[in-house]
Amino acid sequence: LGGYRGHPNAYWKSYMGWLTQSQIAVARGDMSLTLAPYEKPTTGVQVLQVPIGLDQKGKSVAYWFEYRMEPPRDLETGEVLDLGWNRDRLKVWVNLPSIPGDLVQGGRSMIRDSRVFSFVFGAGPGSAHVRAGGCFREVYRGFQVCRGENEGEKATVTVELSKLAVEPAIGHEMAPGGRKTVTVANTGTVPVKLGAFSIEGRDATLFSIVASTCNDTPLPPGGVCTVQVEYALTVDRSLRSAHLTATTNDPLRRVIVVGLHGII
Repeated sequence: LGGYRGHPNAYWKSYMGWLTQSQIAVARGDMSLTLAPYEKPTTGVQVLQVPIGLDQKGKSVAYWFEYRMEPPRDLETGEVLDLGWNRDRLKVWVNLPSIPGDLVQGGRSMIRDSRVFSFVFGAGPGSAHVRAGGCFREVYRGFQVCRGENEGEKATVTVELSKLAVEPAIGHEMAPGGRKTVTVANTGTVPVKLGAFSIEGRDATLFSIVASTCNDTPLPPGGVCTVQVEYALTVDRSLRSAHLTATTNDPLRRVIVVGLHGII
């Protein structure tokens, strides 16, 4: 079937123990750093990880950024492949342990396995290939990663995280007749305007908002509000899904999206 030579993505290198902890920078807050070329041996930082939180099954979800300088090569001949994104780019991956549909931002392509996805090249703010002077913005999960000019062979990178925290970060798993709570907290220093929450998606009519203190109003610094959602009983015992959503004026998290998964 063919293919091309190259290094496995950062998630798998970490999973297999091929990257040490000192080679992975974890963004717990705003930060600046340099990334060494991913394809070259080094003891320095080669990978940026931006944790998103836990999914509905309690498994960790994160974005992974690699600085790649080498072009992809044909698996059999070793010849360089011209795929339009050959050199000098930040490559973006995301691991989705449970249900991929929860991660709304960007288009998915190049499925490597059931847990790791890359983003479609050229998909606007969600582009997988970040050149110098560009940014990857995740307006649903609340962060952006931008590139400056290189320092020698290293890529300069800045990370900015939204001060609007949402729990759960990805989604809820709900039993028939069950209720779950979504919590929104403003950890910043200025008020954040929240729009009205609603439920959208394929099976939206089976879920309902039964209580909310997030009442289409500014959330002050340090403020916390909650939304309680109920999943109705179903007769066909099939899996159902929708999502709870609201707009905000937070520049890094323009839309809140929490997946709702009704289980048998």
